[in-house]
Amino acid sequence: MDIVGMLVEKFKEFHASQEFDKQALLEAHYKTYNDLQQMESFRGYKGGFTVRQPSEHWRPSVPLAGLQPIRARSLQVGKHHQGRVLIGTLCADALRMLAVMTILEDQFGDAVRLAIYDPSLSSGTKPQTVRRLYPKGSKVAVKEPYFKQGAQDGVLMLRVDNPQDVEFLTSFPPTPGTSLVEDLLDLRGKGNACFRDGDWEKSIDYYSRCIQLALSSDKSEPQSPGALNIQKQAMEALLFSYSNRAEAMLKLGKYQTAVQDCDKALEIDHHHLKSLFRKGRAFHALGEYKLACQCFERALQVCPSANDVHFQYEKSKELNDQNQQGMFDLSAYYLNGCKPQDVPEVSNYIGPVLIKKSAGRGRGLFATDNIDVGDFLLVDNAVAFICTEIARTKTLTENVDENITEMYTKVSHVKQDLEAKIISSAASSNRILQQLQYLAESEDLKVPPMDLFRINNVSWNNYDDCSQGVKLDCHKIAEIMRNVGCSMQIIRTVGDMEIQNEQYGLWVLPSFINHSCFPNANCMVLGKAMFVIAARKIAVGEEITVSYFDSLVPLFRREMVCDKLGFNCDCKRCSLERSLVAAEASPLGKIAEFVRSIDSFRLPDFELSDMELLNNAVQLENTTNALSDEEKQMIRTSFFPLYFNIFSLRRLHPYARATLPSMRELVYDFQKIVPGNCTCLELLAWFPACTYDKDEKKSVDTEKELELCRTFMGKHQENVLRAVLKSVAAKVFQPGLIVIGCLQIISQN
Repeated sequence: MDIVGMLVEKFKEFHASQEFDKQALLEAHYKTYNDLQQMESFRGYKGGFTVRQPSEHWRPSVPLAGLQPIRARSLQVGKHHQGRVLIGTLCADALRMLAVMTILEDQFGDAVRLAIYDPSLSSGTKPQTVRRLYPKGSKVAVKEPYFKQGAQDGVLMLRVDNPQDVEFLTSFPPTPGTSLVEDLLDLRGKGNACFRDGDWEKSIDYYSRCIQLALSSDKSEPQSPGALNIQKQAMEALLFSYSNRAEAMLKLGKYQTAVQDCDKALEIDHHHLKSLFRKGRAFHALGEYKLACQCFERALQVCPSANDVHFQYEKSKELNDQNQQGMFDLSAYYLNGCKPQDVPEVSNYIGPVLIKKSAGRGRGLFATDNIDVGDFLLVDNAVAFICTEIARTKTLTENVDENITEMYTKVSHVKQDLEAKIISSAASSNRILQQLQYLAESEDLKVPPMDLFRINNVSWNNYDDCSQGVKLDCHKIAEIMRNVGCSMQIIRTVGDMEIQNEQYGLWVLPSFINHSCFPNANCMVLGKAMFVIAARKIAVGEEITVSYFDSLVPLFRREMVCDKLGFNCDCKRCSLERSLVAAEASPLGKIAEFVRSIDSFRLPDFELSDMELLNNAVQLENTTNALSDEEKQMIRTSFFPLYFNIFSLRRLHPYARATLPSMRELVYDFQKIVPGNCTCLELLAWFPACTYDKDEKKSVDTEKELELCRTFMGKHQENVLRAVLKSVAAKVFQPGLIVIGCLQIISQN
């Protein structure tokens, strides 16, 4: 069989039931398209199709004016439809065979193969030339169409022997073959049917055609009662199509476009309830709660009994109050057991903070007022967020190679998914697009204005122009995601299964916060919202810092992670530890080497002498006796793995009880250095308080517990804080560890 015969065979897979089916025709067309490209590249194949000369069906082209439109489904096989015209869109890339082959979709969604015998093309014509002459997406009119069955495959097709019979249009005219009103109702009805089926993209296409047809209708007709009635029905179709298209845009997350469509609908009818409601929901999704409330208030004036509008109004009002006042009541969530499905929706909030240049650190976040422990510095909802969950059986030994392979595969997928979500968010909000532009800058680190991050600020929300000339390429997005994306990992056990839950996201404003191993703030994630909480008293003008990773580890481990993130930490804690470890004949250096040797203490097959652990811990305590209280707390915090191994023994050695501080005392020391650390919260819950003889000591211990909880979750009533400790102890609520720049760390391991 020759090449032509092989390609023709590709079309024989269709059945009569697939006639006018756009999807089926496109699949066959592109299968042939791809096969043809492969054949042309095989052994330097240069073509071989001879373009046929005009057949007996050729006739001179007639003017478009005066031709009556016809639908694809109304075409009769074997008939030359004189005096008629088929109007539609070229919806496939043209390919050159015996004729130029493409697919035509009419105004009603029906598709048909189109074969154009163009004698100006030769066997040497390049494929890109064919596609340029008959570009995909063009609106065309096929004059006096000839509808026939293919001679070799029997598939129905339009045959055009005179290329001038294909006339390119700038817009679709109405279809007087039936009536304008019937055409509008047909298109709108198809859009509604696609919407009911959940095909948002196709419903948008039909609504857009209906809008285009209504806008292109002749408004200069005589003002007769019949003409006025047609115009009235056209405006009604325009109203419903704009409003329904806005709802479809909401389903696709295209919120700014939804606002624009609602505005067009409201220009026609200022009191259209659904358009007001949909515009309010779009503003709510954009975080513009004040504007959303205004839309819902107008809707309630139209229909005071609309319960769904009342519900959305109360929700937007609550979030707007959160944004203005910074008051977040999370007590119901904590008291009900911290169930994932009960995580409340919260608003963005910016407290007394400001982005400024930070000496030697690029940009940073600084306090503009004195801040107390547990105050919310800011709350930011993720621009992009992914939650993954893997369940696997617990085993005594694990295949490290398999784990590494699984980790790299997962990170690869996370990168792709996050990139797609970031692009989608940037497309849905001009404000987010501009925020990302500032975050993507790598050379001239400009300081963004804080108003860019404040909602209800119209100066940064141009809804008439979603781009404003700002562009963000995929390379910049990948760089942003790798360097400042965060992850949180929670591992819980259910029977013999270990459930690993990981959440990845990009929070823009918190990304300007710099790292410190001696931080004064803490990050907590609930749902998609990141809360940045003051973990110490912060003075006005002081830079706000968080730990980018779990800093309950020795200096060598922290330096390894910092190196992978591309910076050095020169905080007070790191500087102290470097000087003590580097000192000649320093006992601390030897203990550090010992801790380095047990860095893999979590592996189940690692055996270690109890006394060896204990002796090093006692020596560490003796070494720190000459240090100040804060310096001693810093060293103890860095050697957390040593203490953890000792207190994890099934039976604590009597010598340890006599010479070492209790685990709770150590936790309070850790809390002073890395306040808000989730491990401290878990240890506090796992090691219950002892029974005290004196109420004063118990009272002091209680206050320390509550302060630790405040540094992690903010200011709440005592009963709420204790409920969280109880949930942590029962492993109902697991706070999880947040890691900044997580994808860069993993990809470099």
